[in-house]
Amino acid sequence: MKIINLSLPHPILGIKDDIAGNFTIDPMAELYVDRIDISLNNKVSNATLEKMLANKECAYCVEINCQNTLYRKSFVFFENNSKITIVSPDLLGKVDVQVFLVATTTIEDYSPDGVNSDYLGYKFKLVKGDVMGFGGVFSFIAEKNWRNLKKLTSFIVIEKNEEIESGPVEYDLSGDRIVIKVSKKDYARSKNLQGYPHIPEIFHSAIIYPALLHAITAMFFDQESHEGNKWCDYICQIIESDEELRSIDRNDPDGAVMVTQSILKNPLSRTLQAVEQIEDEASEDPEDLGD
Repeated sequence: MKIINLSLPHPILGIKDDIAGNFTIDPMAELYVDRIDISLNNKVSNATLEKMLANKECAYCVEINCQNTLYRKSFVFFENNSKITIVSPDLLGKVDVQVFLVATTTIEDYSPDGVNSDYLGYKFKLVKGDVMGFGGVFSFIAEKNWRNLKKLTSFIVIEKNEEIESGPVEYDLSGDRIVIKVSKKDYARSKNLQGYPHIPEIFHSAIIYPALLHAITAMFFDQESHEGNKWCDYICQIIESDEELRSIDRNDPDGAVMVTQSILKNPLSRTLQAVEQIEDEASEDPEDLGD
C-alpha cells in the first residue's frame, strides 16, 4: 500500500496538515544468521487517536515489502512497541517498511481533534482497514552475508583493469558494488603493499575516499538512475539511520563530502595518524633500516 502522494477522502494524521499532532516511528532492523528482527517504537500524539488506540478502534499496521523475493506482508499491533521476526531467506537486498494507523472496525461520524479547517463541519464514515495515520517509510538492506553488512567490502571493491597497463583509475557504478578499476601496474603495487602495517588507512584516503565521493555525488545528482543497485541502497540506509546525515542538503556539493567522510570515519585524520606511526616506528631503530 503506497500512500506517498496519495489523496484520500478523509483526514489522515501524518499527511501534510490534515490533523494536528504527530505520528512518529523509531525503527531498527537487526540481522542474524537465521532471522531478521524489525523493531518499532511508535508514538501518536493526538487526543482522539490516542483514545481510539486505547479502545482498540484502530491499530498500527506495518507493511513489509521486498521486491527481490516478492515478499509482502502486513502485521497489525495495538502496542506502541512492536517486534517482527522474519526468517532470513524471505528477504534479500532492499526491504521497504511502511507504518500506518488503520481502523479495526466501522467508525461512524469520524471527526478527530485538531482537524484542518478544510474538514471542519464534515464527518466521515470509516470501515475496517481504512488508513487513519501514516508514520512514514524506512528501508534497510538484507544481505546473505549478514556479517559483512557494515563492512565497506559489502558494497565497494577494487579490481584490476585488464585493458590498461598503467593509467588513471576508473569507476563503475552500474552494478551492485562500486567498482574501482585500477591499471595492472597499480593493482600489483597495491597488492604488494597491503601486508604492511598502517597501509589500509592510507589506502582509504588515496583509493577508497575518491571512489566513494564520486559514487555519492552521482547518487545525489540522480538517485533514480542508481536505485536498485545495492551500493546505492546501502548508502541510503546509512544516511537514513543517522539523524545528522538525514538533514544534509543533497543539492549542496558539500553534502556528499560530509557523508563520505562520515562513512569512512574521517579518513584524512586516520591517514595522518598512520603516517606518523610509520615515521615513529622507522625512527625507533634506524640501524634496522639497512638490514
